[in-house]
Amino acid sequence: MDTPDVYPDALGDALSHSSQRFAQLASLITDATTMQIRRRAQVHAANAARNQRELRALREEQRAAWQLARAGWAPAHDSRWLAQADLLQAARVWGTAAAYADADPAAASAMRKCEERLRVLHPYAMAWYDRLRGEGAGAVEAMRQAVPLFSKAPHARPGDPGAGRHALQAPARLDAPSVAPALRQN
Repeated sequence: MDTPDVYPDALGDALSHSSQRFAQLASLITDATTMQIRRRAQVHAANAARNQRELRALREEQRAAWQLARAGWAPAHDSRWLAQADLLQAARVWGTAAAYADADPAAASAMRKCEERLRVLHPYAMAWYDRLRGEGAGAVEAMRQAVPLFSKAPHARPGDPGAGRHALQAPARLDAPSVAPALRQN
């Protein structure tokens, strides 16, 4: 037999070949795992960046809403406007200021000024509001309960005094008719 025709170590070559494949597969798995970890880290970083962007956008949105609300309650600080404001205008400004009254002193001041104007315009509903506030209800909850009263007359007894009525005379006896003698002459 010729030595070049004989395969010297088939098992060794097979093991070598398979170990190379194993190393390649292990490397691919390691690379895939590393890539997956990097991808997850990038996604997490992107989410964190997105959350930071969202947080920044949310803060900008809140700031814009606050500035819009501030422009909404600003008329309450103008005494001429406040003196001429009707019920709906004062209530609208009150609602705008009430949302920020706990965080902004200017809003709290505007809310109080609008409440004073509403007391002038509709004392009946505002008396109910004040009663609820005195019992511990929050401003918004008290106003929510008082709102239906704004559709009623602003004073408890509006209008002129009622027409005078003559008193009926009581009959002398229980079985006597209750009609006065002047009315019986028909």
